[in-house]
Amino acid sequence: MVLSVDTVIVGGGALGSAAAWQLARRGADVLVLEQSPATGPEPAASFSAHPFLVASTDSVRLAMLREAVPEWAELEASSEHPLVSRTGAVLHGAVPDLDDLTELVQRFGFEAEALPAAEAERRWPGLVFEERVLSTPGAGAVDPLAAVAALRRAAAVEGAEFRHGHRVTRVRVLGDDEVRLEVQPVDDAGEPVGDGEAVVARQAVFAVGVWTSKLLGRVIALPHTIVGRSQPTRYSRLHPLAAPWPVLSHRPEPGSRRHRSWPGAVDAVPDPSGVVLRWRDVGKVVDPDAGPARPDPRQRTALQRYVREWLPGADPEGGVETWSVFARTADTQFVIDRIGPVVVGAGLPERGFAFVPAVGRILADLAEGSGGTGPGGPRSAAGPARFSLLPSRRERS
Repeated sequence: MVLSVDTVIVGGGALGSAAAWQLARRGADVLVLEQSPATGPEPAASFSAHPFLVASTDSVRLAMLREAVPEWAELEASSEHPLVSRTGAVLHGAVPDLDDLTELVQRFGFEAEALPAAEAERRWPGLVFEERVLSTPGAGAVDPLAAVAALRRAAAVEGAEFRHGHRVTRVRVLGDDEVRLEVQPVDDAGEPVGDGEAVVARQAVFAVGVWTSKLLGRVIALPHTIVGRSQPTRYSRLHPLAAPWPVLSHRPEPGSRRHRSWPGAVDAVPDPSGVVLRWRDVGKVVDPDAGPARPDPRQRTALQRYVREWLPGADPEGGVETWSVFARTADTQFVIDRIGPVVVGAGLPERGFAFVPAVGRILADLAEGSGGTGPGGPRSAAGPARFSLLPSRRERS
């Protein structure tokens, strides 16, 4: 059986659902193929919320965040659960030109304040800071599961069709405006059921996260992407009734003796029972389909040491570990582009979850053949063309 559609979106997670929402509300006919069951959790969503950070030195990303804020508010208004918790966020450590960064963030309409470390420690007992701190009260964290559910619901209301339990196994580019997908239905455990089918579309939007290279590596030349396993760990607060903590981002100074045991920057997100920490983009390179593995004792030891020194208000013992898979490009830039009938959105880390509505809009623009090159457009968001079709893989049949 061959199904012909105008636009197919592969991946019904946050980014794919955001693109489906944007396209469907414009009247486009949209089919979304998602391999997970409708009731299953998103594989990339661990037990913690994702940081919603606005302290960026990139003016294009700040423009995208400014665009995303009202979109999140619209989604939240129709959601059964809060999506964004405005706990505020703080950035400290190796942050050059903190005054310039504060001014830049303010220029894009976000509240920002540079604080001495002593003042920050008075505001948030139980945290220790280095020198000066950038506070952004409008930042916070996004609940990924609630956000994905809200995006799917909003897209479906606008007419997008979601087919869960449908895994795309092969992609073939047949021409400048034709792409064929081989699709295998799967059960809730991911095992094949029934016969495969084919979908032929005028364009296909791929928003498959950590599976991008695995699915498209034989079709397009992508930037080098690293897929690794992160190890988020929740620590309990010693004084639960103390002032709420903000989301925390702490950057090490290269070569600093104080940071010599750090494998990377630290992100920390408070939750009702404590705080969840992770080393940013640190973890063993893995196959995205690999299951859970034993926790890395080196990451555990380094996080415990960090909690003792920088989060004395948390209990370094008894941390509860989980795992999630991350993907990042070697230059940490997003992949947002279109070549022929193939549109790709990839390279967003967990701390980039706040961008999702804006990136969904750009993907929708690209699927419609627009998108532009101005602020927020794909070229300025991701730099020059981020991938190309592999000529040997362009097929006619």
